[in-house]
Amino acid sequence: MFRLKKSLANTTPSIEYFEGTEGEVFTYGEALVIKDGRLSQCAPTEKPTFISLGDVSCEDGAYLIPVMRVFNFYIFDCPFDEDTSSLKIGDKVTLDSDCDGVTANTSGGVAEIVEIEDGYVSVIF
Repeated sequence: MFRLKKSLANTTPSIEYFEGTEGEVFTYGEALVIKDGRLSQCAPTEKPTFISLGDVSCEDGAYLIPVMRVFNFYIFDCPFDEDTSSLKIGDKVTLDSDCDGVTANTSGGVAEIVEIEDGYVSVIF
């Protein structure tokens, strides 16, 4: 899950609400974009516009999803279980298939690594 680590602009994120795409399930910390006027999961090489702030199922209809907008001055932590030996600060990596973390794949990356910790990486979009 993407978790706000800090704001380089010393700002507090605002909570916004948008309808989720019917049939999707949203989880806290998931990277999202607007598609066809509703929130949806990002593709691995798609830069997120929002991070989900709640667990909401839209399987039986469209519901409002609490989100925070992604800005280039927000740094996010996310778990990282892959080998970090080939990665370095400044590499841009792709999102994982669940849209709640990143991979070691640098081809078409959208998340810039700004810190590598044991079991976590910090990224900026």
